[in-house]
Amino acid sequence: MIRRLRELARRPLARNILLLYVVRIVSQLLPLATIPYLARILGPSEWGMVAVAQAFSMYGIITIHYGFDMAATREVARQRHDPAPLGDLMGAILACQLLLSGLVAGAAYLALQLVPIFEEQPLLLGAALVFAIVQGVCLSWYFTGTEQIPLMAAIDLPTKLVSLIAIFVLVDGPGDGWCVLAVYAGAASLATGIGFAIVLRHIRPKWPGLARVRETFKMGFSLFLMQISNLINTAGSVFLVSFLASPQQVAYFAAPDKLARPLAWLTEPINRVLLPRISHLLVHRSDQAYAMARITLLLLSVVGLGLSILVMLLAPWLIGLVFGAGYEEAAPVLRVLALVIPLIIINDALAAQWLVPHGLDRPLGLTVLLAAGLAVALALLIVPTYEAIGMAWVTVVVELFILAGLVLALVRHHHGVLAGRAISAAERRLAASHRPS
Repeated sequence: MIRRLRELARRPLARNILLLYVVRIVSQLLPLATIPYLARILGPSEWGMVAVAQAFSMYGIITIHYGFDMAATREVARQRHDPAPLGDLMGAILACQLLLSGLVAGAAYLALQLVPIFEEQPLLLGAALVFAIVQGVCLSWYFTGTEQIPLMAAIDLPTKLVSLIAIFVLVDGPGDGWCVLAVYAGAASLATGIGFAIVLRHIRPKWPGLARVRETFKMGFSLFLMQISNLINTAGSVFLVSFLASPQQVAYFAAPDKLARPLAWLTEPINRVLLPRISHLLVHRSDQAYAMARITLLLLSVVGLGLSILVMLLAPWLIGLVFGAGYEEAAPVLRVLALVIPLIIINDALAAQWLVPHGLDRPLGLTVLLAAGLAVALALLIVPTYEAIGMAWVTVVVELFILAGLVLALVRHHHGVLAGRAISAAERRLAASHRPS
């Protein structure tokens, strides 16, 4: 058994998945490690300002990424051995991100004029803006598309460890809140700079014309729309409950939501690694691509069902262990949200391994956008009466709606999830255009 595990670990695909899990764990644990220290050193008021600035950075990063994490990853995977089109793609993406960075900077200027906490601490907003821009233009889409996950991890992990140490060294009292975002910005600048230094040795970006910029914006729009809609379906759910129910009911929903969703996101590194691999195989070996996607979808579905059953059985114990006394009413909510775990896992697998590799960005984005609207409408109808448990059922219905929409999109575009039909005529033309003459 040990020998087989070692052999599996030597395979590039398994190694990339493992490394992405390491990066994700470190990325999530390091900020958590600083929370007790910062909350005490800065005090509630300034720590709240830091949290608001971090939220601004997050929206800025998503805006500058603009769906390129998936759309550009797919394009790189299809053309990974040809520097010329990669240089054209990189130049177009950088031009788009430059324009998007200007948009985020404009939003920061408005926030400085309109938000009191930023008027009081302009350095905090400035550091948040720099962090958003340098993190937003990072080349993770290139490293993922070329399946250079070990190199990406070698850049990412040390810089995050340095940022953790720097926070403990530099932040030592009230008034130092801006240093937290400055440290994040510095670490992101270092990682992004190293990434560019490596990539520019092999790829020369080509400055695009206006038509190419428009085409690149169009390429990422549907996936960007999907990410924004996902924010409504995730973080927006807690906001809807806070608007429609009492603060106590917000806690009864937010607590189990913080347990269920991270479990559902456990399979995200697998999808991230398989997206470029399947995109590449669709052009060169479509039979292998379909086989890999079918097997992975089946395995992830089994994992999701297993996690769902486990959470249902252990719901009261998990709530008591993590949140303590006073949260007993959250246990039934967690049992309902356990149904969401396999749905999210299956939906993410369908998106990353089927729709995005086949270029079905538009139906994917439309499905998630409609789901966001459905979530708001159902919440307005149900949450005022049924409160936290009602919002949990709304979340389940919304994920079922997304599943139905994704399957319908695949059926309509003749990509059989179970049958694995042959690639379409358009894909055959694409494959022919990328074969060496």
